[in-house]
This record gives sequence, structure tokens and C-alpha cells, in this order.
Amino acid sequence: ESESESESEQDNTGAEPADEAGSEQPEETAETVSPVQRLAHLTAELDALHNDRLLVSPHVDKKQIAAVIAEWTGVPLNRLSQNEMSVITDLPKWLGDTIKGQDLAIASLHKHLLTARADLRRPGRPLGAFLLAGPSGVG
Repeated sequence: ESESESESEQDNTGAEPADEAGSEQPEETAETVSPVQRLAHLTAELDALHNDRLLVSPHVDKKQIAAVIAEWTGVPLNRLSQNEMSVITDLPKWLGDTIKGQDLAIASLHKHLLTARADLRRPGRPLGAFLLAGPSGVG
């Protein structure tokens, strides 16, 4: 009987850890499944974002080059739009039609405005300070 009692005790002790292990396994699985499911969900979200907008484009265009240059130089992309550029480019002609005999002053003003708009000045300095003077009555 002592042998059968010790065998039954071993069976009982062997069964207890199995039950405990069985009850612990689902808890561990629940803990490990949650991060796995979270990772799968985040991966699916990332794939959806990649489908909407590629992070790496197979072709490089002017906008991407401008964005990289803007990032490197710190000059914002919208700093010099096409409309502003055309206004500044046509400024000498427009001013020359209105202001007669001041071609040197107009050229100098144009040069400084182009430099200021391109932000090629020293940091901390104003964009420009212009004093336009002439005989009285010219406005």
C-alpha cells in the first residue's frame, strides 16, 4: 500500500503542476498574444499608409528636390512662389515704365529685392531698407 500511496501522491503532485501550468499558459498566451495582435494591427496600419502615400518614390521630381533643398537650407518652400517670382522678375520693367531716368536705381533695387526674397542675407539682418528720394512733387 505504501507504494501505491506514493504513486498516487506522485500522480496528484504531477497533476497539480500540470493544472497550474495549464492555467498559467493561457494567461501567458493572453499576455503574448496581445502584443502580437497589436504588432499585426500596427503593421496593417503602416501598410495602409504606404498604399496612400509612398515614403520612397521611384521617381524624383522638382517638388521633392525643392523640399530637400528647403530642409537643408532652412528656407521654407513657400518663401518664393511662382507668382512672387514673376512679380519680382518683372519689377524692373514695371518700375521702368513708371519711373523715368532711374535705371541704375531700379536695377539696384531689383537686385536687393531678389536677394532678400531668396533669403541670401546674413542672419539677423533686415530684408531691406530702401530710401527713395527725388525732387519735390514727384510723389
